[in-house]
Parts: sequence; structure tokens; C-alpha cells
Amino acid sequence: MCKYPVHSNGLLDPPKVLSDIVESLIGAIYFDSNFDQEEVWRVFRNLADPLINLETLGKHPVSELFEFCQKTRRGVKIVKDEWDKNLKVEVLIDGELVGSATYAQKEIAQNRAAKAPLDKLKETMGQIESESASADVSEPFDELDIAGNTKMSVKY
Repeated sequence: MCKYPVHSNGLLDPPKVLSDIVESLIGAIYFDSNFDQEEVWRVFRNLADPLINLETLGKHPVSELFEFCQKTRRGVKIVKDEWDKNLKVEVLIDGELVGSATYAQKEIAQNRAAKAPLDKLKETMGQIESESASADVSEPFDELDIAGNTKMSVKY
């Protein structure tokens, strides 16, 4: 169930058959209930309630990256190249390139470019916080291997 969250913000490309199954199920209930929308909602709510809640929705990766950078006093900038066939988006934190992604839709490219550095920052900050409660928040980012040929890049 965790493989395909309720909303992936374009970070995943689940098989189309999953949405087809849900659509078919709703259509079958609608038809069997003599086109009663209330019955469809009653059945669908019972199916969806355990799956769709605040925990499963998650945060938007770009918003979460901006919030994280504000909390840790880092500058974050999202740079978009000109459209070719796809849009390339780069994420810079304190002037360093930390993530990039290319995709046909701007919002999905931004989300994908923000996700990997966000996860890495969270992981690094979590490790440092567990080692020392008084750690300087500017140190963990400097330890990340993000420069030169080894820069972190997300390509889908």
C-alpha cells in the first residue's frame, strides 16, 4: 500500500491500470445502484476512509523543502531552464546545486528536483540531531557530496 501513496505529486508513475480499476469499480457501483450517487459515495467512503487521511496525503515536496530551508536558515532557489521538449529544473541551496530533474510538466519537474535533496537533508539532520542536540544546523549540508561530477541528480 505504501508503494503508491494517495498523492505522489508526480514523484511516481504508477501503472494506469490502477486508476482504471478504481474507475471501473465506481462505475459498477453506480450502475448496480440504479445511478444513485449517494450509494456510490457511501461505498466509496467506506473503501477510502482507511486509505486517505492526513498521514497518507503527505506534504508537497517543494513546499516542504522551502519550509525546511527556512527553519535551518538556508537559501533555496529553484531555477527553470527554457522549455525544449522537457523542462529542466535545478534546486540550489546556499548557491550549490543539490538536485535537478527533467520532465514535460513544470510542477512535476519541480517536485522531482526537490525530493532527493529534501530526503538527504532530512536524513543528515536526523543523524546529527541524534548524535548531538546542540549541533549547528549549517554543518550537515556542507558534509553532503553534491559538488562536481558527483552532484545529486534526480532524473525520471
